[in-house]
Amino acid sequence: MTANDPAEWIAFADADLHVLDELLNSVRPSWPHICYLAQQTAEKMLKAYLVARDAVPPRTHDLNRLLTASSAFRTDAGSLEVDARLLTRYSTVTRYAGDSPLPQQEDAHTAHKAALRIRSAVAAWIAEERPEPS
Repeated sequence: MTANDPAEWIAFADADLHVLDELLNSVRPSWPHICYLAQQTAEKMLKAYLVARDAVPPRTHDLNRLLTASSAFRTDAGSLEVDARLLTRYSTVTRYAGDSPLPQQEDAHTAHKAALRIRSAVAAWIAEERPEPS
């Protein structure tokens, strides 16, 4: 991945979202993995936005830190704070035993919706600020 190419960050986010959708619709969905992929989708989209603004994204899984960095460019970045807070916990709780109870079906569906909202909002930010040449 070229760290300074927002399109590559978006492609990775969309790949995570694709796998998330496949898991969500599978016969035996893994709720923790779905939540983790939702967090990863949002993280990569927020990093794509920062890269699109020629900013170096912080090396973090904390989506609220990424939103804070984005707020230097977007006054409406805070509108994603609730979704970011929800998803941030899945960067670790889904990967390490004993941190807390594993996410279940309802958590996975909620995380999926949050990831879609962040993906949609950030894609719109990027499109507004870097329109495709006509």
